[in-house]
Amino acid sequence: MNNSNDILDNNPVRDNNFDLIRIVLSTIVFMYHISVLSPIDGIVFGFFSGEFAVECFFVISGYLIVYSYNKSNSLKKYSKSRIVRILPLYLIVILLTFILGLIISNVDIKDFVYNGGLKFIIFNSIFMNFMSPSLPGVFEDNVITAVNGSLWTIKIEVMFYFAVPLIFDWINKGTKRYFAILILYALSILCFYFIRFLIIEHGVNPSINNQLPSLLCFFMAGAVLNYIRPSDKLMFVLFLLSTMYLLVFDKIYAIHPIALASVVYFFSYLIPFRIIIPKCIGDISYGMYIVHFPVIQYFTSRGWLNDFGWGFLLCILVVIVLSLLSWHCLEKRLLKYNKSRDRDDLLYSKESIKII
Repeated sequence: MNNSNDILDNNPVRDNNFDLIRIVLSTIVFMYHISVLSPIDGIVFGFFSGEFAVECFFVISGYLIVYSYNKSNSLKKYSKSRIVRILPLYLIVILLTFILGLIISNVDIKDFVYNGGLKFIIFNSIFMNFMSPSLPGVFEDNVITAVNGSLWTIKIEVMFYFAVPLIFDWINKGTKRYFAILILYALSILCFYFIRFLIIEHGVNPSINNQLPSLLCFFMAGAVLNYIRPSDKLMFVLFLLSTMYLLVFDKIYAIHPIALASVVYFFSYLIPFRIIIPKCIGDISYGMYIVHFPVIQYFTSRGWLNDFGWGFLLCILVVIVLSLLSWHCLEKRLLKYNKSRDRDDLLYSKESIKII
């Protein structure tokens, strides 16, 4: 693995607003799903675009995951950090939704387990959520029966994690990294248009739009700004042009990913202040993103989300509390443990070198 210092020096990822932006994006997805899943008037939520938020998440992942890979001194360290960040909470949420389904299902335990429950656990645990999105006798009267419709994006994230070493180890070994990253971004755009062509002209299943080849352009847009960091003046101009495009024009996918990346980058680095998330809150974005869907589904099935009354407020409160518990009781502790193990491994390596 190539630890390119010039790349790392140009990316002060600590001094940014990424945590705040991710919490805002998770909230947007949360509100969007309330409008889609519940009887509450969706017009009120018209300015919450789940698609926009997910695309921004992918842009941020492209930026930060590529940085993480370039910073890591081994593939093992990179892989471990990705597993620790994503997998534990993901598996716990799947298990808890299975248990919730077992409790509230209108079928008996044997039918629940053998007619869909076991299949749900297996396929969702290996990120194949589309193979078993629902549980038997659970949320059958809801508009959408899927237990957790947010999980499909985690699969895309994991696929990108696997792709990063293959793509960027090759880029880092070359002498024309900036040129190579731009070429790959262009190829990812062409890949998107090719998939659209297959869907429109040859009747390919539209669900392929929600797979990595079609969405890689958003990750690559974030990666482009990780490698090619424009001057602040140029970035400000890109931000203005991108904002105008996003507000005025329909999607033009040749420029849409890089426009989103420019806006995200501007709010992350170039606004003249940093908003620090209080430690008592922490980085609750992943927890909120991964737990809100089944909570909304449960509240909807109980008839508690018909208006902006107590059910709506209680739903928000439950999601916030679960997100806080997730961060403080699990995610933060695992990240701290992983960092301490990395320090121990580094000290052990140094001592081994001394002995040799």
